[in-house]
Amino acid sequence: MNATVTPSMARGVHVTPRLPPFVFDDPGVQGAWFGGDVGRTAAWNALSIVAGVGEQGIMDAGRWLVEHIDDPVVADETRRFVQQEAFHSAVHARLNRALASCGLPTDQVRDLVVSLMEECERLGGRATFLGAMLAGEQVIGEIGHALLDRPDTFDGAPESVRALWQWHFFEEVEHQAALHDGWTHVFGANKVARDRRVLGAAYALVLLIAAWPAASWAMVPAADRARRSRPSTWGSAYRQMFGSGGLVRGAARNLTALVRVDFHPFDMHDPVPTLDRLRDELVDPVWERPMRAVPAGAPVERPPLAPVGLWDLIGLARFAAFAVRRSLLFMWTVR
Repeated sequence: MNATVTPSMARGVHVTPRLPPFVFDDPGVQGAWFGGDVGRTAAWNALSIVAGVGEQGIMDAGRWLVEHIDDPVVADETRRFVQQEAFHSAVHARLNRALASCGLPTDQVRDLVVSLMEECERLGGRATFLGAMLAGEQVIGEIGHALLDRPDTFDGAPESVRALWQWHFFEEVEHQAALHDGWTHVFGANKVARDRRVLGAAYALVLLIAAWPAASWAMVPAADRARRSRPSTWGSAYRQMFGSGGLVRGAARNLTALVRVDFHPFDMHDPVPTLDRLRDELVDPVWERPMRAVPAGAPVERPPLAPVGLWDLIGLARFAAFAVRRSLLFMWTVR
């Protein structure tokens, strides 16, 4: 019997858990650390919290898939992915604590995102929630490709914050295929799985569109709150993300490609050139953490995947209504 070779393995990509020693006690993370730009600073601070919560959901999705994967090679790669995400969440928590010490409402933002994640799973169900987390991985992976190709993205930012995001996005590029391959191993590459994956992507987009702007609004420091309603406050952040050549343009192309039954993340980008070019610069072998060996378990039964139907679309509409109401109420309470 031939040993399994995952798409990442076929390209020589080895998903490697790393825990860097970044600390954020630098006065540079206080105030408008992004070159004095209030809006851009608030948007990235908000993304740190949204990402931290989102990664908890992604880890949950990865662990669930591992329980239903009967191939030890695929299971090992998915476990490595989960461990990387755990370290991402832990290091972002360090930054978020530093932001909280500056008086920013990090706990309230976290509660907002948690409530949206919980409602996503309640209305969409487990499989749709997994699809949403899968889409979230594709979004952040494509942002990673864009950011790592533009070394000037964090010009003006403190070194600790720049190092955090570059390490984070390096690993997102490294493991971009892992959750997708675990999903495909469990559910297959067929129209039913494609439809559920696309529905999950719609939930993920609603969640992100509702949570990120509201969180950014909240993360403007008290001394600058009079500027929150000025378009000029958010102009540079909008251009960086959504303008010509913006960081999320690739993510939009990726999500559009999800409608293909045979979609794979590597169809969008080959990760090898980016990883080979930046490995020595952005990650350190000292940060690597060994994975505990897990013995092969008994064969598992792959769960059936129900076709997407009318009630699923109604659930999506209900989630969109909930997300809008919850985010607007949140913005009112932190005004």
